[in-house]
Amino acid sequence: MTKRKTIEDLTRPYFEGKWLNDYYILNTCPFCRGKSTLRFYGNGCSWECFSCKTGGGPKEMKSLLANRKDAAKYDGLFDNLEEPADPDGLVVVSRYNSPVQVKRIDTGFKELDMLTNGLPEGTLSILTGKQGEGKSTFAGQMALNAVNDGFGVCFYSGELSSGIFKHWIYSQAAGPNWMNEVTDRFDKKRHVVDDMAKQRISKWLGEKLILYDNTANNTSETDSIIKRFMISRRIFGSSLFFVDNLMTAKIDINRDKDFFRAQANFVGDLISFAQQERVHVVLIAHPGKADYGDPNDNVAGLGDVTRRSSIIMTMHRMSEAEKATENCDNLLVVSKNREYGEYGKIKFNFNVASKRMVPQIGEQVKYKWEEEL
Repeated sequence: MTKRKTIEDLTRPYFEGKWLNDYYILNTCPFCRGKSTLRFYGNGCSWECFSCKTGGGPKEMKSLLANRKDAAKYDGLFDNLEEPADPDGLVVVSRYNSPVQVKRIDTGFKELDMLTNGLPEGTLSILTGKQGEGKSTFAGQMALNAVNDGFGVCFYSGELSSGIFKHWIYSQAAGPNWMNEVTDRFDKKRHVVDDMAKQRISKWLGEKLILYDNTANNTSETDSIIKRFMISRRIFGSSLFFVDNLMTAKIDINRDKDFFRAQANFVGDLISFAQQERVHVVLIAHPGKADYGDPNDNVAGLGDVTRRSSIIMTMHRMSEAEKATENCDNLLVVSKNREYGEYGKIKFNFNVASKRMVPQIGEQVKYKWEEEL
């Protein structure tokens, strides 16, 4: 179809008009001579006159104009359109075609990807769980798995400085085979990444993993996070974004109800960012104090936070009694999966040296830096 012009461009050679909010209004109706009674909806060609009760699209207008004595004057009106444009914000579902295939980012965990078919662009997922249960650990591996597939990742960490974050993420990238055991000044056994592996990991990561460290400029306000994400999208081409976590995004509100409303508004801003930029956002959030009922309602803050999300995952660290029953260290529960409606529980074991979550089903991702050795 020929590129559409605005309704003002199309009608200007024939009629005088003006914009009023989302409507383009003709100064005079060509059929009943009513003043400012015929309006077009947005940039579309749907129109109606409130005086003579006529309306329709280009076909109807051409038909009515053809009955006028000066019909020849209007030859060419709407000729560059093969079909009327839909009014702004309204989509005729039967005519809608997605411009391109929806991009999906695999998490790198087979059971999870089988449930969700990966993380779709334009949406937001929530990863929740109690403090120390493994949320950030799991998020770090998802980030590395995305990098391994060629996607750019931007990570906001409100809890870890750049140095600690780098140590943590490099340990996960290295894996247990490339961790060296050392003894610290307290005669305690620690693990550090092998120097050769560290160099190769740095080369492999390149500019694919970006960290927004709020301690660098002491600004972690919610609008600043969105702005930094936008810059990372523009400069580094990041496609997957992590906010770790919702409670560390400073919101200057004193009253609790306003605080939670501000959090919900921030989530709305993140979703708008994901939709406009065609990226995916993973929001890490603490659960509420209550631990009962629907797990999708048990995220700290207003219910708007979970209702607007696409996927909800909860990471749970097993107690000693639970380990004996479930035979795993951690359990990931998928309790919301808007697109496919499938839920499930995924078992992991935890490798202390490399800080990796190791799935019991499906192979651990082998990163490309190691495949080149």
